[in-house]
Amino acid sequence: MGSLMSTRFLHQLAAPNREHFLETLLESVTNYAIITLDAHGIITGWDGGAKPIFGWGEAEVLGHHTDLFFTLEDRAAEIPSQEMASARRTGKAAGERWHIRKDGSRFWSNGSLMPLMDGTGYLKILRDRTEQRVRDAVTQANEAFLRSVLESSGDCIKLLTLDGRLEFMSAGGQRVMEVDDFCSIQGSYWPNFWEGKGRAAAEAALALAHKGGVGHFLGFARTAKGSPRWWDVQVTRIPASDDTTGKFLSISRDITQDRERQLAIDEHNARLKLLSDTASQLIGGSDPNIALEALFQAAPGHLDLDVCLHLSPDAVGTLRLQSCVGLTPDEAARLARLDPGETICGWVAQTRQPLYLADVQTSNNAHAQEVQGLGLQAYVCHPLIANGELLGTLSFGSRKRATFSPEDLAFFRTISTYVAVIKERQRAEAELKETEARLRLAVEAAAIAIFDHDLTSGILSWDARTKELFGLPPEAGVSYEGTFLAGLHPEDRAAADQALQDAIDVTGPGIFDVELRTINPLDGGTRWIAVRGRAVREVGRTIRFIGTVRDITGRKRAEQQLRLLHRELGHRLKNVLTMVQAITTQTLRNARSIEEARDTLAARLVTMGRAQDVLIAGTTDGADILTVLNSALEPHSEPQMDRFRLRGPKIRLNPSAALSLALLVHELATNALKYGALSAPQGKVDLIWTLTIDDQEPCLKLSWSEHGGPPVVAPSRKGFGTRLITRGLAGDVGGKVQLDYDLTGVVCTLTAPLAELTESRDSRLRQ
Repeated sequence: MGSLMSTRFLHQLAAPNREHFLETLLESVTNYAIITLDAHGIITGWDGGAKPIFGWGEAEVLGHHTDLFFTLEDRAAEIPSQEMASARRTGKAAGERWHIRKDGSRFWSNGSLMPLMDGTGYLKILRDRTEQRVRDAVTQANEAFLRSVLESSGDCIKLLTLDGRLEFMSAGGQRVMEVDDFCSIQGSYWPNFWEGKGRAAAEAALALAHKGGVGHFLGFARTAKGSPRWWDVQVTRIPASDDTTGKFLSISRDITQDRERQLAIDEHNARLKLLSDTASQLIGGSDPNIALEALFQAAPGHLDLDVCLHLSPDAVGTLRLQSCVGLTPDEAARLARLDPGETICGWVAQTRQPLYLADVQTSNNAHAQEVQGLGLQAYVCHPLIANGELLGTLSFGSRKRATFSPEDLAFFRTISTYVAVIKERQRAEAELKETEARLRLAVEAAAIAIFDHDLTSGILSWDARTKELFGLPPEAGVSYEGTFLAGLHPEDRAAADQALQDAIDVTGPGIFDVELRTINPLDGGTRWIAVRGRAVREVGRTIRFIGTVRDITGRKRAEQQLRLLHRELGHRLKNVLTMVQAITTQTLRNARSIEEARDTLAARLVTMGRAQDVLIAGTTDGADILTVLNSALEPHSEPQMDRFRLRGPKIRLNPSAALSLALLVHELATNALKYGALSAPQGKVDLIWTLTIDDQEPCLKLSWSEHGGPPVVAPSRKGFGTRLITRGLAGDVGGKVQLDYDLTGVVCTLTAPLAELTESRDSRLRQ
C-alpha cells in the first residue's frame, strides 16, 4: 500500500520536485518519513517509514492536523502554518527542528515541505538526525573546550615543523610571550629564540623528540618585547600516519618567579652556610684572623664584595691592619697603620658607631671622599665591641653595587658581633695562659712542693708544701699507699698508680706527669694538683722517683668556667642560626613578593641583631627586660612623641627569653604601625609587666595595649607574624599568649613561668 501511495504522489509532483523526491527515495527510503497533508495541514497520507520514526501507525494519525508531531513551542510560534506558507511561496520549505514522537519524547529532524502539483495539499519528507546532532554537539563542545584551554592556558603551546620552525602558537602563549603579530615570527627557527646554552638544549630536545622521546630543559629566552623570562620546556612529537611527516608539540611554562624565588632562597642558604661555617671556626677555637681570612675569600662570591678589611688596636690605640682582601700592595701599605681619628675606620673606632655609605662615587660626604679612591660604590664599617671595649673594626666594600640591602647590613652586623665575642674570648684565654705562667714562675721561685720516693728502701719523703696540698700538717708521716694513694680522689687512684708503674718501668720514658684530685682528710675538700716526676735509673733499674707538685685548682676552675662559656656561646649561636633559618623559610613561604619577603626578613633580622647586642653588652646570663624592650621598640619610637609607656619591675631575662621577647614586641609594634595605634598621630601603646602567682608558681604577666588608633578588627587569616606573636615566646618557655582585637585597640597578654624566663639553660640542666 505504501508503494502505491508513493507512486500516486510522484504523478502529482511537479517535474523538478519529482526528480528530487526520486533521488531521496533511492538514497534510503527506510530512513525517511513521507507524509501528505491537505491544504489545511490535515494528515492525508502516512508512509511506512514514518512509523519507526514517530511511533504512530497510519490509522492513528490520518485526519489529525500536522501540529500533532510539532513541539509546543513551535505550535505557539505557528511554525506549521509558516512552513506551508513558505512552501506555497517558494516551492519548498526546508529546515531542521525538534519533533514529538508518540511516547512524548523528542527527536531532531531535517526535512522539507513541498506543495503537490494539483495544489490540493503538501508532501512532507523528514529524517531522524538526533544521533548526528548529539555527535555534532559533542564535537563542537570538544572543539570549544580545546579552544578555551589554548586561549586561557598560561603556558606557551606551539606546533613546530619537523625541521624546528614555528608553525602555530596558542593565544595564551602569544600573551605570555608578548607577541602582537604572530605572522612576524611564524616560520622562524625555534632554537634561535633561546639564549646561551638554551639554544643547544632546544636542539637536543628536538632531536630526542624526533626519536620518540620527551625533550625537556630549562632555558632563558626573552619575550617579543624583550622581557627576560625563564621557561620550563617540554617537546614531544605528533607523528602522522605515514611516519614521514608530523609535527612537534612544544609547551613552555614561565617559571621566572619560581626561579627568582629559588635563587633568593639559595642566596639566603649560601649566606647562612657562610655564617655558620665562620661561626663554627670561631666557636671551635680558631684564630679570628684565620676565620676572617676564610670569610673574606668567600664573601666576594656570595655578597659581591671587592674589599674586606680587619683592623685591631695596639697597646697605644693605633689601628693596625690584620687581614684584607681587594687592596693593592700600595693601598695595604697606606692602611697598615692608622692613628685614631684618621680615615673612616679611625672615626668608627673613636665613636664606636657603625658607618654605612651608599652611592660613594657621587656623594659629597666627607667620609665618602675618603674611600672614593678605592673605587668603591658602597661601603660599611663596624666596630668590634665586647664588654664595652673596642677590639677593632671590620669593613666591607663593593665596586659593583651602589647600595647594600638591609639583609646585607644585617649579615655584616652579625659577623661583627660574632668576631667581637670570639676576640674577647681569645683575649681571655691569652690572659688565662699568662696568669698560669706567672703563677708557675712564682711557685718555682718560692720552692715548689717536692717529693722524693726511694724505691730501694721504700721511703717516701714530702716537703711541707706537698703535705699542705694533701691537707696534712708538716710533721705528719707519709707513705705511698697509706698517704699518697689514700689521699687521692677514689676515681683517680687506679690511674695514678698505673701512671707511676709505667714511669718506673725501665722500658718506658721514665716520666710521670698527671693531674689528680686530693681529698682533705679534715673537711673532705677537693683540690687539683699537677704531679710531675722523673725516674732515676741505675744499672738497668729504677732506684728513685723525684718530682714536683703544683696546686692547679685555680686553673681547673678557670677551664671549667671557660667550657661553660664555650657551651653557652655555642648554644646561643645555634639557637640564633636555627631561628634565622626558620624565620627566613617562613617569611619567604608566606610572602606575596620577593620585595615583601626582603623587607620583612630584614626587619626581623635587625630586631634579632639588636637583641643580640643587648645580650653581648651584658653578660652570658641575659639582659634586663627594660633594656630588651627599649632596644626592640627603638626603630618604632619617635623622640618628639612619647608613643610607648613602659612600666614594670626590674627582671633579668635569660638569653633565649630575651631574644624571643624582642621578636614578639617587634611584631606587635610592626602590626601597630601598619594597622593599629602607631598608624595614627595620637596613638599610644602601654607596655606593663607585673609579677603574679599562677598555679602556685611565680609568673611574669606582660600586657601590650593600644590606644588612640583606628577601630580594630580581627584579621581574616593569620600570617607568620601573628603566629610568631601567639606561639613564639609561649613555645619557648611554656607560657600563654592571648591576642584580643578590642575595638579600641589590640591587647596582647603574655603569662609565663618566671623561672623559665630568668634561669639560664645550664642552671636548669644542673637542677
